[in-house]
Amino acid sequence: MADTTSQSLLQRVAVAQDPDAWQRLAGLYTPLLRRWMVRYGLQAHDADDLVQEVLGAVHRKLPWDREFDQHVLDQALAAVRPEFQPSSWEAFHRTAIEGQPTEAAAETLGMTANAIRLARMRVMRRLREELAAFQEW
Repeated sequence: MADTTSQSLLQRVAVAQDPDAWQRLAGLYTPLLRRWMVRYGLQAHDADDLVQEVLGAVHRKLPWDREFDQHVLDQALAAVRPEFQPSSWEAFHRTAIEGQPTEAAAETLGMTANAIRLARMRVMRRLREELAAFQEW
C-alpha cells in the first residue's frame, strides 16, 4: 500500500478515533516534516520538538467528539486524584470543576483563599502533565 494520506485514513483518525490510524498518520508525516525543518536550518533536536508541536496541533484540531474528550478527562482525573490530600482535591474540584468562587470554597473548607489557589494550581499542573501524555499519541 502506498504511503499516502487517504480519505479513509483521515476518517479513521477523525471520526472513529482509531489510535492505530493516528500512529500511521504520524508515521507518514513525521519524517517529511523533520526533513523540511532540518533542510531549513533547524537542529535535529529542535526539529523533533517542532514536529511534535505540529502533530499535537493537528491532533487538537481534529473533530474529536465531546464524549471522547470527557472520557480522556475522566481518566486523567482518576489517575492523578490519589496523588493529593483529600482537602487539596476538594479545593481543586470545587473551584476548577464546579466553578465555585475561591473565597466561598475557602470558607466552606476552612482553608485560606491562598491555600485554595495553591491546591488548585498543584492539581492543575499535574493534570496538564497527565493530559499531555494522551496528546503524545
